[in-house]
Amino acid sequence: GSSGGSPGQANSSGGNSSNGEVQTNSQSLIPCNFHANSNADYRLVSPNRARSSVTLFAKGEAVATNKNSYSTSTTSTSTGNRSGTTSASTKRSYFGTDMMGSVRSATHDDGLNANYYDYDVFGKPLGENISDYAYTGKPYDPTTGMYNYGYRDYVPQTARFSTVDPIRDGNNWFAYCNNEPVNWVDAWGLSASDRKGIPEGRTSVDEIQQQISAVQQQYAGIFNSDAYDTSEGQGKLANLLGQLTDLYGQYNNAVISQGNLNIQDYIQGGVLTGGFDEAQGLTGNYQTNFHCGVDGVGGYAKTPFYTSIIGADDGRSNSLTLDIIGTGLHMQILHGDEGSFMRSGGSFSPGQKIMPFPKLNNSPESSTAPHFHFQIANGSQFISPFTMKASSTLFKYTNNGGKTWSNFRTDF
Repeated sequence: GSSGGSPGQANSSGGNSSNGEVQTNSQSLIPCNFHANSNADYRLVSPNRARSSVTLFAKGEAVATNKNSYSTSTTSTSTGNRSGTTSASTKRSYFGTDMMGSVRSATHDDGLNANYYDYDVFGKPLGENISDYAYTGKPYDPTTGMYNYGYRDYVPQTARFSTVDPIRDGNNWFAYCNNEPVNWVDAWGLSASDRKGIPEGRTSVDEIQQQISAVQQQYAGIFNSDAYDTSEGQGKLANLLGQLTDLYGQYNNAVISQGNLNIQDYIQGGVLTGGFDEAQGLTGNYQTNFHCGVDGVGGYAKTPFYTSIIGADDGRSNSLTLDIIGTGLHMQILHGDEGSFMRSGGSFSPGQKIMPFPKLNNSPESSTAPHFHFQIANGSQFISPFTMKASSTLFKYTNNGGKTWSNFRTDF
């Protein structure tokens, strides 16, 4: 957020629509729906495609745009000698950006968010909402799915630029920010030169957690007050909840980008007993060619992420399926025998108790001792719970001595 304004609210000191002056920076809310005068430094430009949005450019850079659903319309009527004109009200909207300059929300003058925008750590849009200006504030083309970085286009689905680096910076001339998009941004498609949002001596994860704690305090203050029973209070709670969901995603993506996790991030006092992508032998009547998750023993199950429950199975494997918020990744925790501390409709914070350690082996076709199994997937590939990198290994299993093999599901 910007100084002098609370999260989600517009800061009117950022611009003056009467004289066309606009002052913005990448850490502040970006105003929309401005009408500039003939000042040569500012101009209004409509996009080529047929849309009702208008963009304001200042000194060659786009600094503001109106939103389609808030344009002014005028209708004239005439009856005899009398004529009348009615004009619909025009609402100003504001883009809210995170520490990397990515557009995360569109907010009205009343302080309530109209839209939320979410991306994975490399900028791939998550969900149906997408702004004209999106990841790191760059223009997004929904037809090609690419961002315009000035000197070249960026493809978030592959985390690569579409063409070679014009200045041949570094060893990989297609990679985005040396594969470290949480700590760096590439301003023009040339080099990862602009470090964002990381105070000296502190990590981005710490910074995001501080923001989360501040918003949680605001939420608790309204929730525990008389304002909870008012429509205004409910609107503020909804707005704060949206901010929290967005921050949870930012936190998770920061953890994923670091990719230096270990078994103790998943099990209290945990000890690793089975690594990711390891070749496996026969265990009872059950055999896998490679291990699609990690196994461990110790205390209770936990995760290093903000997660929400999306499925639970109280059968023999007693699995719990979690959404790692804002990342497009799902996680399963298998082989407990007493269930989780919360079975449905709930969520967990990093380090929170999720499932007690099993007393009995809950997989009768195998002969292993009680343990937890953690597996993470993106719908098509398994992800290492430690490095958080996707594996191209084809994970298979058999329970008939190798006569037939089946693929492990990645769409849990």
